[in-house]
Amino acid sequence: MDLIPLGSTEQNAIMGTNTYAGPWEVFSRRAYPQDEEDKDHLRMGRMIEPFLIKAALSTLDPEWLVLLGMDPDHLETWTWKPGKSEFVDITKDGITCPLRSTCDGKIVASNRHQRPLMLIEAKLVIYSDSDLWSYPLSAQQLHPDTMRESVIPAMYYDQAQSHLMRFPEVQVCLLPVLFNYTSKPEVYWVARNNDRIAEMQKACWEFWVAHILGETPPVRDASQGMTQYLALQEATNEMYAPATDRAIDLMEAFYKTKDEQVAVNSKLDGITNELKKMVVDAGGWGLAFGDSRLNYKPNKNGQRRLSTKGLRRDCFIK
Repeated sequence: MDLIPLGSTEQNAIMGTNTYAGPWEVFSRRAYPQDEEDKDHLRMGRMIEPFLIKAALSTLDPEWLVLLGMDPDHLETWTWKPGKSEFVDITKDGITCPLRSTCDGKIVASNRHQRPLMLIEAKLVIYSDSDLWSYPLSAQQLHPDTMRESVIPAMYYDQAQSHLMRFPEVQVCLLPVLFNYTSKPEVYWVARNNDRIAEMQKACWEFWVAHILGETPPVRDASQGMTQYLALQEATNEMYAPATDRAIDLMEAFYKTKDEQVAVNSKLDGITNELKKMVVDAGGWGLAFGDSRLNYKPNKNGQRRLSTKGLRRDCFIK
């Protein structure tokens, strides 16, 4: 089982809000690791995201950032920087569940600052599910009394909370979204939700203990990981023939012999250790049996290893 941290999209898969994957997908990536194909739409999204963020922020009135909590003193100096992988450890009862998230960017006070004021998660949502997004900043009045938190798909909401989990002092995640290639990007926002973050941490820790450390598969679902597992299981079953009575007898003899081998090895170790002690106590490099020699001298690395190559077996075995 690969003990790799749970990523932000895996966290919402565990929460049941990811429309592309489920808990089985998360489990199978660790239980049956495979080289994942880099899909075209994912690769395109990574290429476009920096330009999407830059375009969205260039048309955004900076007063929105102040309204969302940025210090007005940063109005002339604020900028954005690319995000990087961040890690959070959830520890309970002495067991740690590692989480990872990588936001697409962060708003900072100036170029010389690293501490984020807000986080950014860009989305390329071409013609799909646009009706699930409501209240972009462009559709609202620049006034605190009328401003509303954006409504976005639950999957992306949990992903934003995963990013905010790493930075307790950050209260807002911006989501620049491009719905088609000819329109200007819209900017949505969600506030930090500590209750949801606590639910995610609890669910991820329980999943980690039960299914990753416990190596117990989760309930079957319709994910790609489940489909691949069932196909592999079916193909594997077809490749095995039923065991015959002779095979059962041989396996019984096999394990009996293995137990005898363990006992013999233990006895041999005891004899070997006593011979080594004799050599060390004598202060030499071995023992001489007439013109036959048992060697226990240092090799080029200064380590000793007992060697019977210089012994004649017929001196002892009649």
